[in-house]
Amino acid sequence: MKSFNELLSETRDLYAGLNNPRKALKNAQRLVDMAPENYEALNLLGAILYELDMEEEAYIYYKKALEFEKNSIEAMEGLISITNDSEDYESAIKLADQAIKLEDKDPYPEFKENPEYHQRLMAQIYIEKAYSLYKMGEISKSKEVILKTAKEACPLEKELFDEEWEILLEEE
Repeated sequence: MKSFNELLSETRDLYAGLNNPRKALKNAQRLVDMAPENYEALNLLGAILYELDMEEEAYIYYKKALEFEKNSIEAMEGLISITNDSEDYESAIKLADQAIKLEDKDPYPEFKENPEYHQRLMAQIYIEKAYSLYKMGEISKSKEVILKTAKEACPLEKELFDEEWEILLEEE
C-alpha cells in the first residue's frame, strides 16, 4: 500500500496531466479518507471535482480545506472560480481581495519554493477578480487590475494578462 505522500504525489501528477481524471478522483478520495483534516488532500479533491464539473462538491472540499488551513491560496482560488461561475461577482471580488492579502502566508511549500507556480496561481486570482469587475460593468477597474496591478504583482505572467484582457474584450 502506498504511503500518504506517495499517493499525494501520484495524484498531483494525475491531476496535472488530466489524462486519467477518474483515477485522480479515486486517489484524492483515498487521500481524504487517510487524512480527513489534511488541507492539501482536501484542496486537491476540490480541484479534481471542479475539473470534472462537479462544482457543488468541489466547493465543499475547498471550504473544508480552508477550515484546516485558512491561508490556503489554492483553496481560495478554487472558491473564487466557483463563485464567478455562479455569477456572484461581488463575493468573488471579496474572496480575491482576501486571497491577495494572504499571498505571503500560504503554508504550501510549493508556493514559496517555485516562483512560477506562485505567480501562476496569483495571476489566476487577479484574472478572476478582473473578470468579476468586467461582468459587473466596472470595465476601467477591470482593465487596471489585469493590465497594471496584476502585471506588477506577477511579472512572470505579463503576457498572460494581455491575452486574458483580449479574451474579455471578445466576450462583448
